[in-house]
Amino acid sequence: MPTKKIDFMQLPLALQERAAYRFLALPYEETTSYLKGTSKAPEAVINESHNVEPFDLGVNAASRGIKTQWLNNPEEYNIEGQNEGRSFDVIVGGEHTLTYYTALKHEINTLFIFDAHLDLYNEYNGKSLAHATWLRRYIEEKPGVEVYVFGVRVGSEDEFIFANNNGVKINDALLPKGKKIYLSVDVDALDISAMPCTSNPEPAGLSWETLFGISESLFSRNNIVAADVVEHKPCKELPQFSYAVAKLIYRLFSLKEKYRG
Repeated sequence: MPTKKIDFMQLPLALQERAAYRFLALPYEETTSYLKGTSKAPEAVINESHNVEPFDLGVNAASRGIKTQWLNNPEEYNIEGQNEGRSFDVIVGGEHTLTYYTALKHEINTLFIFDAHLDLYNEYNGKSLAHATWLRRYIEEKPGVEVYVFGVRVGSEDEFIFANNNGVKINDALLPKGKKIYLSVDVDALDISAMPCTSNPEPAGLSWETLFGISESLFSRNNIVAADVVEHKPCKELPQFSYAVAKLIYRLFSLKEKYRG
């Protein structure tokens, strides 16, 4: 957590006090196994967010206020008062394990994940709950929730067997409709050329256009109750990718604003 208070898009205090949206900075990083540094993502994204144009998709979500809050760990996440149609949260990590905690707080029927990986290991590096196991733990706890993972191109044989046995929809072109969804965006779903600054970059991934296009389809046809953006590892010499993540986060607020009613 930064020693100096910083806020997403540096909006006036009056807007933050009556905010319709929350940016929840969660620099949680406990099990990263390849390129470390995701804990630095929230601060890097906020620092770049002043370059984001608030008028997006024909709406101005920032005019309704975006409140920035810092959390020390995922278990601090609280949705009290957030499910009254007044507010919409984007949780910004940090590693993907945090989604296990934050998604469980919401009553949903569908979990939609953008990710290069299945994250369905039973155990990873001796841990039962880690960035590569969190989705298996979630499914075990919430077996009735429909799960989509889009952008997958890496997984073990055991993970694919578990996914098949538990009805996980992998790279399914038929998107959900009329569902209550928690959306999780692991930025490594993007191609390595489009997002090199992540903890587990992978080739042959999604383009930004595809990610934005599918996201709009989801918001336009469903009730997205909350979202997270995870696994960005800021690159010191390439701050433009932290800007791109800031743009992605603001696009989620804009989509909620556009399709709110």
